[in-house]
Amino acid sequence: MPCSSRDLDHSKLVELMKEYDIVISTVGPFYIYEPPIVKAAIEAKVRAIIDICDDHSPTEEILGLDEEAKRKWCTCVGEIWMAPGIKQSFGPILL
Repeated sequence: MPCSSRDLDHSKLVELMKEYDIVISTVGPFYIYEPPIVKAAIEAKVRAIIDICDDHSPTEEILGLDEEAKRKWCTCVGEIWMAPGIKQSFGPILL
């Protein structure tokens, strides 16, 4: 179901996401919207959240949610965009 940044009330977003197995997020700017969207998806226990976020700081914050996502069986697939391979956001993390 399409939604916009106007729909980012956390509790409403969680309720909306509970109806779906997979959530695809393209809502930007990512440094504002991506962490709350991923947190809502994890809380809603969706099977997967896929995003096109290509900003370093929200990506790092999302990686910090790994344990919680695993506990709720939610797979987070980030930075699915135009750049091939491992994006620049992962460079500092991998080093």
